[in-house]
Amino acid sequence: MLCLALALPMSLGAGAATAQSPSPDPVLDQELTLSELAGAAIAPDSGITATFAADGSVTGSGGCNTYSASWKSDGTSLTVGPIAATLSSCDSSTDALESSYLAALQAAATWSLDGSALVIVSADGTTLVYGGEGDSAALAGEWPLVSVDGTPVPTGVMASADFGPDGALTGSGGCNQFSGTYTSDGASITVGPLASTRKYCEDSSTIEGLYLDALQGASTWAIDGGTLIIEGTGTLVFGESTASADDLTGQTWILVSQAGEAVDPSLGTSATFGADGRVTGGGGCNQYNASYSTDGDTIAIGPISATRMACPPHVDAAESAYFSALENATGFAIDGPDLVIATTDGSTLEFQAQAGPPPSPGASTGPTAVPSAAAVPSGQPSGDIVGAWTMTEYAGQALPGGMLHIGITFAADGTFSGNGGCNDFTGSWSLDGTRIALSGVVPATGGTCDATSQSLEQGFLSLLPFLDTAQINEAGTLSLVSALAGGTGFSFAPAN
Repeated sequence: MLCLALALPMSLGAGAATAQSPSPDPVLDQELTLSELAGAAIAPDSGITATFAADGSVTGSGGCNTYSASWKSDGTSLTVGPIAATLSSCDSSTDALESSYLAALQAAATWSLDGSALVIVSADGTTLVYGGEGDSAALAGEWPLVSVDGTPVPTGVMASADFGPDGALTGSGGCNQFSGTYTSDGASITVGPLASTRKYCEDSSTIEGLYLDALQGASTWAIDGGTLIIEGTGTLVFGESTASADDLTGQTWILVSQAGEAVDPSLGTSATFGADGRVTGGGGCNQYNASYSTDGDTIAIGPISATRMACPPHVDAAESAYFSALENATGFAIDGPDLVIATTDGSTLEFQAQAGPPPSPGASTGPTAVPSAAAVPSGQPSGDIVGAWTMTEYAGQALPGGMLHIGITFAADGTFSGNGGCNDFTGSWSLDGTRIALSGVVPATGGTCDATSQSLEQGFLSLLPFLDTAQINEAGTLSLVSALAGGTGFSFAPAN
């Protein structure tokens, strides 16, 4: 996309560039499309391109073959070559045009900017023009809306316009999807009529109406750097997307609002986007993971896999809605510590960056961390939790007497074993201060129980690897919780 601006306009004589033309640094590292060769217009679909890289290389396509060369410039002068190209054979007219283009480019003598066009003049006076004022190729692509008549688009509202090279126009008003056509002749543009869906979204309905009205009333367009400005009955400003996968990774995001409703951050509903294309976190009850991918400010998540702990009905419902929203994510925006993910139904998930995991329950109510960091060398098992323990609370709920017996025994050699109420299990453990790591959990038997017991056992064994904090309170009971799940976990009493 060619987006150039020149403070001092210049004129071109026949085959000569203005001597005072500045060096065209703004075109570096951009793919430029040839629009004119030796005074003859070149069709945009010819595929003749050039990318002048800041490292001194130029690459592109001659319309049939790809090519590469070196370049150097001293102000307005330009030297290119020698050019190396692939040797594919195309039809005679394409081959002839390509040969003329590569010959003129290798003979380059000067270059300059003329408005939004890059002009190269060869030693024999042949002129190459890339782009140009009103070049429809510069308009093509998806543009996120920044403002309407000077009013910024509200945070979390993702409105956009995608101008197709075939004249098709699609996009989002922030709530509804729209489609239609557009035509462009130079700097003029005509849009519409547009058809759109008819959902109502409180946060975006006002700006959406103004946006679609102004878009259908468009008459002119211009690109200034990375900004597209469309004017007519209103003024629309679009900007290049600034969201990227790099902005997502490296921190945990805590959900604070869903579909406009506040979410208690202490639930630990979260998302952590890894550089490996996986997102993990807590749903408020269960731990989950999924794959994700981004393209600019668009995002796709799922399918989601989660543990299966049983939680109170209202927590289960909230978690289910959260997982569903993630799997329907379409775009994202980041503003400092705030992340907004938009979904297909026009609603949003709003997160805030969390410097560390949510505090574990009871962290400020006086339980004694056992063992202490001073007493236990990093990564070594501790005798304080070595022994047999019987579960008394499951996710904050007391286990009904006689219904289920879940127990775990920590051995001094760093292994553990136990029974989930139906099946035996084994694994290994390590402890550093209050931080516990449980790994290699393997069910050792294949017994069956009633449906309720099996469900509780499955939830317990699924969450076991995510437990990361061990505490013993003054009464001598052991608490094993997952900080990322907002402190969800289990309590145990010493076994008799």
